[in-house]
Amino acid sequence: MMRLGALAVARRWAVAKTLTHSTHRVLYVPPVRFAHSELKTVSGSDFINKVNAKEPVVIFSATYCGFCRKAQRVVGQALPDTMKAQVFELDLNEQPSYDGMTTNVSDIRQALARNYAQHTVPAVFVQGHFIGGCTETVKAIDNGQFQQCLDNPVKRKNEE
Repeated sequence: MMRLGALAVARRWAVAKTLTHSTHRVLYVPPVRFAHSELKTVSGSDFINKVNAKEPVVIFSATYCGFCRKAQRVVGQALPDTMKAQVFELDLNEQPSYDGMTTNVSDIRQALARNYAQHTVPAVFVQGHFIGGCTETVKAIDNGQFQQCLDNPVKRKNEE
């Protein structure tokens, strides 16, 4: 039993390693272990909103999902050279962390379903605009909506 668990972990890290060395402009950061007291636990909605406020492109994804890989590939190709997408692989870490905050994967999935009617991954955000899954992302890139969202960030309450 222990051997199978070790193989599964090794496979996940092999996938994570290949993601960091891909030719696409997609940034994947492997989970970092912090002392729990160093991180502030927030709700899934707050986590999504705060990440979207700081990152131009955010993708909530899973390593086992072909649609996620395709979405990451097309987004990476559509982005300018100076910009990268922040990717959260929800199957690699039960408590993803970002900028001193953390939440549970189940909270992120519930927030995506409740606030954006997105029950599956990938979930792509551009400058705070929710684009959708893989199919919607490809359509948005093809019809120019993706570039429009890149050029027009969502106005935040504290920016007005």
